[in-house]
Amino acid sequence: MLTHPLADVPHGGPTVKYESQPRFISATGGTLHLYQLEGLNWLRFSWAQSTDTILADEMGLGKTIQTIVFLYSLYKEGPFLVSAPLSTIINWEREFQMWAPAFYVVTYTGDKDSRVNWGPGLQGPGLTWWLCPWGAGCPRDAG
Repeated sequence: MLTHPLADVPHGGPTVKYESQPRFISATGGTLHLYQLEGLNWLRFSWAQSTDTILADEMGLGKTIQTIVFLYSLYKEGPFLVSAPLSTIINWEREFQMWAPAFYVVTYTGDKDSRVNWGPGLQGPGLTWWLCPWGAGCPRDAG
């Protein structure tokens, strides 16, 4: 029987702790390190408590992946807006494709004149995520 990749999002909301890697992540072919699973649980709990959080550590330990997996676990809560440095946008796109393949992600880049026409055509129930570089003037209605 085929199931939706997010079928194992915990019932009871983001305060329910994942004891092992969720099936919706295993379905991507990726594997979280134990510290990333712990970070996922901490992000979910903090979000449920309306507590602002910052992930900070050495480069290369998977903060982008933890963030995307966290957002994927909140799939039905969106849409959301991710704002990241322009230099990392391609990485974010690649990681969203790998770790959250069910998401419809729109990258909002370009100069001011090219961005003015984006907003009206990119709305509606199919839109899951806006991915926007810092300072790009993201659409007012995003997220």
